[in-house]
Amino acid sequence: MIEKSFFRAMSFSLVTNYFLLFSVTFFCQWFVSDVHVSIFQHVLTSVIYSFIYFLLLQLLISYSVWRLSLIWLGIPFFIFALGWLRWYWALSCCAIWGLALNSTIRSDSSIGIVIGKSQLAAYLLILVWIYFSGAGGYGNQSTDYIMHNGRLVDLIEQSWPVHYAVGYWVSEPSYGAQHSYLVGYLAYYMPAALIGKLFGKSTAFEVMHFWSLCGAWLALTWIWDLAGKKLGFFAAVVLIIFGGLDILGFFTVIFLYIAPFLDKVVDWPLIRNALFTFTGDAGGVDFWPTIQMGFFFGNYLSNAASIFFAPHQVLAAWVAGGLLMRGFINNRYRDFGFICALLVFWSPAAMMSIVLFPFALVFCKGVSSFRKSISFENFIAGGSLILVFGFYYLAGSATTNPLIFLWEREKFQDNIFVFILFHFISWGAYSLIVLSGWKIISYSEKVFFIFLCISFFCLSLVFYGEFNDLLCRGSSILMFFMMIFLLKLLVYFFEKRLIKNIFIGLVVLFFGSYSAFAHLGSSVLFVHTKIDPVSVVDYRFGYEFLGRVDSFFVSYLSKDTAVMSMQKKIESQ
Repeated sequence: MIEKSFFRAMSFSLVTNYFLLFSVTFFCQWFVSDVHVSIFQHVLTSVIYSFIYFLLLQLLISYSVWRLSLIWLGIPFFIFALGWLRWYWALSCCAIWGLALNSTIRSDSSIGIVIGKSQLAAYLLILVWIYFSGAGGYGNQSTDYIMHNGRLVDLIEQSWPVHYAVGYWVSEPSYGAQHSYLVGYLAYYMPAALIGKLFGKSTAFEVMHFWSLCGAWLALTWIWDLAGKKLGFFAAVVLIIFGGLDILGFFTVIFLYIAPFLDKVVDWPLIRNALFTFTGDAGGVDFWPTIQMGFFFGNYLSNAASIFFAPHQVLAAWVAGGLLMRGFINNRYRDFGFICALLVFWSPAAMMSIVLFPFALVFCKGVSSFRKSISFENFIAGGSLILVFGFYYLAGSATTNPLIFLWEREKFQDNIFVFILFHFISWGAYSLIVLSGWKIISYSEKVFFIFLCISFFCLSLVFYGEFNDLLCRGSSILMFFMMIFLLKLLVYFFEKRLIKNIFIGLVVLFFGSYSAFAHLGSSVLFVHTKIDPVSVVDYRFGYEFLGRVDSFFVSYLSKDTAVMSMQKKIESQ
């Protein structure tokens, strides 16, 4: 009797979950689709997609988030090795990385999670968010999708390794044919590109949508794992709206530096245009420090801004962040460095932003922890990842990108106040809330938090990349860590009914949510805006992703490209 009741209840739950997924999918497909189809086709599409979402969700709740995260992060490395490297290097790397990945996966004995109505609603909200984010061609696509879509199409249409024979930068005298080898952090695109080679571009874009959803769902699951499952639906809300208090920084700069020089008390049309552009970004608010700095400084961007502009980096940063925070708290010395290294092909900026955390682990547990960290996973597998992709990036613009320390900027000394304000606005206010609950945090978490604050400060001192990508993209994993700490403290405040602390925490979250609502508003209003792909070799900033064909990587590690093979064939004749 008990078994029959159990299976009957479980079957009802599965049917209910599928129906809810179907309902959300039907709405999203209807709202974001710019293709006019019959109601039958629309229903059929929703049935198929909701079934895929259902399978993905069942997989996610049935297996350990630790294991699934490592698999999600690791798959692109094997595709790259087999597609880019010479056969003996490919087999060697696949063997080393596979052994380390398998060892790290098997070291975790946890199982999946049991979800209730609140958690299911959270997964559904994230599904809607991804639908409106632009990934896979759904929702309003930001201008960065010129490159996102272009790289995916290039990876599908060009033979691997990608080597351009024609294009704007190939014909440009300052670059020419010597700079025609695709170099970039391509992990996000690799699974979709592989499927696209087999089944076409349309299928590839759909795979990118599912791939992005998996990353976002894993990030949500990590929030529950690290901050508490009690958060339920609220965890998804915070994941979407979390960001710095940029709206306060924007108005502070406007009133202190801009308004005094205007004829009026303040030029409201100027502010309105900066605040409410709704054209794919949050106007001047996302990058408010630039208003006064006199140069593009960047910002520690909100989760919404990051997902709309750089899903290829931020999703992996969140997933790896969950792994690393769990690993740090649980003293996982043997594979901590390996997990850090897994970011190298996804987001080198995020990997560089956490460079201090392996030292934090040693600091936390003493010299004995350093001896324990000398492992195959960290030094052989992690080291080989850094070595292979280090040579790969050195073939490109890694050494030619703008690099300058902040104090070397002419106007920096005149804007010390804005610099201090930037730190308080972006993460300092959240850190004060964490400090208010310092006594309930474990020793390991305290060390982790101290190094997090140090990393926030140090990251702002180095300007690297055309648009300071090190700061803008690298900070995504640090902001994820800060969000986890904030949520962990909010759970404690709610349990102890500390009304004052709860109020302050929610108010700070509210002021940090402007960017999210601006980007979501933009996506809703311009939901059918799509960006046509432009090949890397023809894109105006494409030179950042073109490497030299005579580099060490191309000469000794990469397999011959189709262009090289053709040139050799012509020369032999």
